[in-house]
Amino acid sequence: MKLSFPKVTALCLSLFLLASCNSKNKEVPVFNKSYAAYVGSFTSGVVSKKATIRVGFSQSVSKKVTDGVLHFKPQIEGELKWVNNQTLEFTPTENLKPGEIYVADLDLSRIMEVPDSLKLFEFGFQVIHTSFEWGSVQLKAEPNNQMQCYTLEGSLLAADKEELDYFEEILRVEADGRSLQPEWTKGSGLRTYRFELDSIERKEEAEELLLQINTSMQGAENLKNQKLELPGLGDFRYMGMDLVSSPTRTVVLKFSDPIQADQNLSGLITLEDVNDLKYKVDNTSILVYPPDDLFGEKKLQIFKGIKNILGYRFEEEKEVVIKFKNEKPQIRFLGNGNILPTSENLLLPFEAISLKAADVKVIKIAEKNVLQFMQENQLNGSSELHRVGEVVAEKKIDLLQGNSTIGSDWQTYSLDLSTLIKPEPGAIYRVYLTFKQSYSDYLCIEDLEKEIDGDYGDEYYWYDYEYDRYGSGNYGVYNWGDYYTSYP
Repeated sequence: MKLSFPKVTALCLSLFLLASCNSKNKEVPVFNKSYAAYVGSFTSGVVSKKATIRVGFSQSVSKKVTDGVLHFKPQIEGELKWVNNQTLEFTPTENLKPGEIYVADLDLSRIMEVPDSLKLFEFGFQVIHTSFEWGSVQLKAEPNNQMQCYTLEGSLLAADKEELDYFEEILRVEADGRSLQPEWTKGSGLRTYRFELDSIERKEEAEELLLQINTSMQGAENLKNQKLELPGLGDFRYMGMDLVSSPTRTVVLKFSDPIQADQNLSGLITLEDVNDLKYKVDNTSILVYPPDDLFGEKKLQIFKGIKNILGYRFEEEKEVVIKFKNEKPQIRFLGNGNILPTSENLLLPFEAISLKAADVKVIKIAEKNVLQFMQENQLNGSSELHRVGEVVAEKKIDLLQGNSTIGSDWQTYSLDLSTLIKPEPGAIYRVYLTFKQSYSDYLCIEDLEKEIDGDYGDEYYWYDYEYDRYGSGNYGVYNWGDYYTSYP
């Protein structure tokens, strides 16, 4: 859920324009900053279908009315309650409709004294579209000391949180003339859902498994069926390759047979421009660990001589071209404006790539200065910020976290803001993440500027114990030169 004053950035605007094509041209209302003296925060942007809707007020409310003060188009059934003297929360009875744009009308005049022109406060939000994509899919021998019985393992990645029972009808596995339903579990990722089908018999003749998607299920319309071959007994074959970036860069070489664990694989698997590869056997796979400073297209060669658990040799030679990414240093906040519950740990999730460290800076605009700030700005503005803002926390964050190197893809981290600030009611807190050249893990950094910093478009606004983030994607709107004149 995202609570915010709307900030129309390039990213947010594109989402709304795309959504309007499928929502009968409905649009999310544009925020009128005249309401800033009364409304401190509200749900906006793109939210989960399981989200609650909140409105935070700029002052304590004595008229805690709930009956008939909040209406939605289209209508949402649910419960409206006061969380505290400044927060009104609506909890839907059922999940919100994926992809839908909701517009809300709040009768402010029944809650507080407001000018006639501001009696009705209108705001809106869009629900995440349901969609899925394939994760990894693999056959493994279970147990790993035999070759007659296999387990199919795989995953789907979801755009939003889903209930496990939703997946029961989304996938069937056709094998040996039977239609089988795999077991589903929640994966380690926030929106990763894993499936498993055991007791697949490997026979003398090769067999094809069909992973058949029910495209009538919402979100599965664009998922393609997958075919997976289970070679016959005695047919020791290379089955394919996956490149895994997190938490450690790994090349996963998949075979038909479980691999003998105690063999020396040096020289049997080689990678262009790498002299000392590290290997690990994992059931029917060989995990190859290339160095993190290897980038571009490289040839991986598999030679004859790899042994399965029975000592039989792999009699083929394979060559695979792998493209290793070399991403420039970047940093971004996760999600699109989430509100934290009451908690001692106020975790701010973010992602970074090709970085060993980052600097965090927190700027507070005290409640008494908010109206002065709003006279010159929308909430995403920076004009005269040095007059009303104060740096309340600065810290360098170690992103290596005990590792000597980092992965070559986006890595996820969490910053505990409760160790940096004690949020005050009504204040605005802006969180900036920046990095210097010395923090870079990028292969070629000679062309980078000495220091790369600025507003990465993610600001957090506190109301009581809650925070809101507004508008990812708005780069460079903060004038750091002016700021550092006042706050060296």
